[in-house]
Amino acid sequence: MATKLNFLNNTSQPTSNQILIFLQPVGPQQNYLFSAWNVLNPSIGSTQSVILNNEFSGSIATFGDTRGNYSRPVSLPLGKALKITNPNNQSPVIGLPGDSIDKEQVGLQNDAITPPTNLSVTWYVNGNKVVETNNTSTTTLNPGFKSLFQLKQSIFVFLGQRPTETETYTLSTINKAQEFPIPNSATEVSFEVYTDTDGIDKFREISNQQFNTLVEQSVRLSKTYRADLETFKTRIADLEEENYQLSQSNLNLGNNDDVEIWFQAKTGNLPTQEDMKSFLINIPLPIIDFSQDDNMYKVKCQNPNGINKSGLEFKIKQSNSSAIRRLEVVLFE
Repeated sequence: MATKLNFLNNTSQPTSNQILIFLQPVGPQQNYLFSAWNVLNPSIGSTQSVILNNEFSGSIATFGDTRGNYSRPVSLPLGKALKITNPNNQSPVIGLPGDSIDKEQVGLQNDAITPPTNLSVTWYVNGNKVVETNNTSTTTLNPGFKSLFQLKQSIFVFLGQRPTETETYTLSTINKAQEFPIPNSATEVSFEVYTDTDGIDKFREISNQQFNTLVEQSVRLSKTYRADLETFKTRIADLEEENYQLSQSNLNLGNNDDVEIWFQAKTGNLPTQEDMKSFLINIPLPIIDFSQDDNMYKVKCQNPNGINKSGLEFKIKQSNSSAIRRLEVVLFE
């Protein structure tokens, strides 16, 4: 059964952290070394998805070799342990089916006896590395024994820096991640990355309907902002009549959901409150509050189109070094 895992980035501030997704086998041990199964990095307001299904593979290395000497991963069937052999003193190789095992498990059976060879094992899901096992002198896969892997029906997620290709994590680190069960029958499971009241970014599972609604709102938000930007552009002529000249305009939906338009005063004088009120009233958003703080003019307006925020904030600011003013449109909670 393939399960689509959806992630929506709904955090309040940009961050260099990315979404690290881990998987675990049933009954993990302290010697296991885990790899990030998938790493996602959606921008704020964006989504990314990954497919989880029952495609398992394994690779082996002679115990004591450097970890870079693992063989190529070999696809593993459920319910059968594949034999590992080393005929004629050759390096160990995964080959024919061996003993039957539980139908929920995959496995490797060490039949490498010419000469007897102890092995380490790495397990993969969907072609991506999950965990290295049998990697210490007391846990190595000895001849005549099997190493088994059964996937725990959960994902483990946390936010962190993108790991290097060879970076691994201990079981104690993975156990600090947020765990979300993934039912066998689920075809799609959705998650929201959000910022809590303490400013900490966390994960929560949401229904697929909630996910689709939030995605739709994000699209509407983009369209609304583009419409707002066009509204601002139609007011440029009026601003020029009031001795203001457009210096730069930019639409950025991926960084704090800001829309910025820069104006440069021809006269070098600050606009008056009445000038700014006159300008802002022409923007078709009901004004809730207007205030002035030094060279900052701030107007709060009602939220347009029922977007998943409570309002819009307009700011007009003069820099200390020049007569450039910035008009920001910022979504606020």
